[in-house]
Amino acid sequence: MNEPQPLFQNPLLEPLQRALTTSVAEVSALIQADPAQHAPRLGVLLAEMQDRLQTLELTRTLDAAEGTCRETHATVLKQLPAEPVREFLLIPFGDVEVERPLAGGSFVFTREHAASAVAWFQRLNRRLAIDYEHQSLERFNTRPDGLRPAAGWIGGLEIRDAGLYATDVTWTERAANLLRTGEYRYFSPVIFWTDEDYSDIAALGPVALTNDPALRSIPELAAGRARHDGNANPEAPAPIDPAPDALLTARREIIDLKTRLAIQEADAFVERGLRLGKVLDSTSMDWRADYLRDPQAAESRLSRTPTILPPGRIVTLDRRGQVAALPAPDDAPRDPTDVEQRDLAAYERASAAGRVRHGH
Repeated sequence: MNEPQPLFQNPLLEPLQRALTTSVAEVSALIQADPAQHAPRLGVLLAEMQDRLQTLELTRTLDAAEGTCRETHATVLKQLPAEPVREFLLIPFGDVEVERPLAGGSFVFTREHAASAVAWFQRLNRRLAIDYEHQSLERFNTRPDGLRPAAGWIGGLEIRDAGLYATDVTWTERAANLLRTGEYRYFSPVIFWTDEDYSDIAALGPVALTNDPALRSIPELAAGRARHDGNANPEAPAPIDPAPDALLTARREIIDLKTRLAIQEADAFVERGLRLGKVLDSTSMDWRADYLRDPQAAESRLSRTPTILPPGRIVTLDRRGQVAALPAPDDAPRDPTDVEQRDLAAYERASAAGRVRHGH
């Protein structure tokens, strides 16, 4: 017999599909055997199937709504301007490849180098400039007026797992707009070494805003664009998505609906266990917690559990999730040996089938 194909892509619905398949097979067998004799059991099975079908339909609707929400969210993000980052990986640890050596070649950047850079910055006691195209350096300044305007400022240097980070970064209005529109994307650090063997760092120069960095694998400086173009640096802190309030509210509502749906399914599972005589009032909340944690494992465990009470009586849960007390037929104390005939008949059938565990 071939395994049933999943109805939906949501893996949480697979236990429901398996339970439906099992119930359909049992209903078919009972109808072929003797529908009249098995009428009570058929009623229970059909009611459970109806509950599960309603659960499947509701979850499919929620999944479709969540998919639409994700698509809308992605569309909105793509339409938003990319925001300049507030911190970025300035120099990564390990082998740093330089494509076009201007004042040196590729090198290995170590934690000792990073510590020297941080110590130098602390002695500097001011912000480190970010300029345009290395215009702070005399030989790269081609402006007729000789000005060397700043594009931004670096307020701190931090050593992290990936390397040396520039932090507390602020941008001028002009540079921020250039980054938002994509007219500028990358940067180029300037390192002054103590010797030609790259033994240690003596100082850092102004970081340049550029579109043609000499260092390879330079991350982009606009957070939103880096995320959408697939070039985001995995080591850099993920920026917070500027999602509109309406999208966040819709997402929370979907999560809340799915949570309530899971709780309703767990309550139905416990009620079914009580009705079958396999779950006790004292253990009902434990069964409920087990189902919420792993529905498939809980269903499997219930199928193997012997009947420990005369089955047939329906027990419900109150609003707090507690087992509601059974109403007494009158004010007189109920005789514990007073069992309805239909419950007793069901109990005898279960006992004859070897599904009753007798306590001593």
